[in-house]
Amino acid sequence: TSNGGNVFGILAGATILLLVLSVTATVLGRRRAPVSLPALPGETAPTPPVAGADLARAAELGLAEMGDLSRDPRAAIIACYLAME
Repeated sequence: TSNGGNVFGILAGATILLLVLSVTATVLGRRRAPVSLPALPGETAPTPPVAGADLARAAELGLAEMGDLSRDPRAAIIACYLAME
């Protein structure tokens, strides 16, 4: 039993050490500011695409497919997914 207690102590110590390292890495990772590269002279930053209109259109198409009462529910949901892709 003395050998079992020794193994338990080693495992408990290793567990505590790994928990402390994990918490430390998490805290340090969250404290760092995100790195962004400066733009080259004469180069403009790309503008993100505007997805508002496309998203609204996809939602309207999906709802139109769901509103078709001639389909069974499963086929209507599949048609909705296909319309929104």
